[in-house]
Formats: sequence, C-alpha cells, structure tokens
Amino acid sequence: MVDLDYFKILNDTLGHDAGDQVLKIVAHTLIHATRTQDAVCRFGGEEFFILMTGGTIKDYLTGAGDLKTRITALDILWQGVSVGPITVSLAIAGFPVHANTLETLVHKADQALYCAKKQGRNRVVCVQL
Repeated sequence: MVDLDYFKILNDTLGHDAGDQVLKIVAHTLIHATRTQDAVCRFGGEEFFILMTGGTIKDYLTGAGDLKTRITALDILWQGVSVGPITVSLAIAGFPVHANTLETLVHKADQALYCAKKQGRNRVVCVQL
C-alpha cells in the first residue's frame, strides 16, 4: 500500500485541481516504476495498492524503497508553483507469509501503513509476524 503524506493539507492549500494533478503524476510514476505483471490501483482518496507477484518480501522492500525515492524526487508544478516535496508512506504485506486471505492481507497492510504514519511518515514498513 502507498499513501501520500499530508495530502489533505495540499488539497486544502492549493485546491483539488492541484491534488488531482499530484495523484495523476504519482500514479504515472508508480505504473512506470513497477513491472508489467504488477497491478497498480487507486485504493482510496490518496492511497494506492500495488499487487506484485513473483518475488520475496526482501524484493518488495527494496522496490518500495525505490518507489519512495522516485516519488520524493518528483518536482510537481501546479500553475507554475512547486507543490512538493511529495512524500509517501508504504506498507508491505505478503501472501501467504502474513495472511491467508486477500481481506486479511489488505487489513494487515493497512495496519502497517498506520504504523508508518505513526512513526513519522515518509517510510516503508513491513507487516510483522
């Protein structure tokens, strides 16, 4: 799971059109930074869900760190003004390592995402066994 940090503040400060622009650019970045067999989906307001297959938890942690770096490096402009830096919190959960149903997997990833936010955001957290 991927959550844009402080997105509500961005929307409240610059407006929903600026927020929409950020969502589009982040989505584009996620899609182009993942493999063709991975699925990138918008999961909620400022959350994305990436379904990856064919790797290990270590691979996914490395990939999540790369995604975080790519998104933080974005220089997104809205009406000539930089809206950044944009940071993200990411959560990793593996099937069947951490959960044996999709519902449980999503729930555990969401819990890990909450932990990332509680720890200060702009980080990657993996579900603990």
